[in-house]
Amino acid sequence: MFWRKLLKRKMDEIHKAAEIIKGGGVVIFPTDTVFGIGCRIGNQKAIERLYNIKKRDKGKPTLIMIENMKQGEKYAQFDKNSLILAKSFWPGPLTLVLKSKAAVPNTIKGIRNTLGLRQPNHKIVQKLISLVGEPILAPSANFSGQVAPSKFSEIDKNLIKLVDYVLNFECGGDKPSTIFQNLDGTNNFIRIGAVSKNRVLNKLSI
Repeated sequence: MFWRKLLKRKMDEIHKAAEIIKGGGVVIFPTDTVFGIGCRIGNQKAIERLYNIKKRDKGKPTLIMIENMKQGEKYAQFDKNSLILAKSFWPGPLTLVLKSKAAVPNTIKGIRNTLGLRQPNHKIVQKLISLVGEPILAPSANFSGQVAPSKFSEIDKNLIKLVDYVLNFECGGDKPSTIFQNLDGTNNFIRIGAVSKNRVLNKLSI
């Protein structure tokens, strides 16, 4: 009985968070790496608010989390190498930086019309994305320049006050995702995180 009640409470909270995001809100949530803070990709006002909350530079790109490859292909162009890496590491802590498609807001794109995205390996955020029905922005839940929190106790209380809801459940890791870009045949590790450089490069040498 206890576990049923606990599971119901968890599902109720996830559904509430999803409704808030769909309505244009900003939510903090756990992922398979660190806590994220996000909104849905289709609401420009929510995106602007998210940037303001994080004190993030307006020209700085932001990654999105997707439910599956089918959803990802609506927003980014996958080539041979990116398909290999997605198949090898997704769901998981590897963010791929790819050429974006027209559906991506300019606000979150990189300089070369790129988009960072990944499919997380965490049931709570997977369910959240599914309920929202579209990708969610998912930078780490900290003010710009602070350390990304892997525990709820590490999240700045002043940040918590600025969002609409917090899903206080455990993360699946303690390091941010590795961010990898392969454009025009050039490998570029923007950030080394939970996936090592060698693991990525070994897959590309198959």
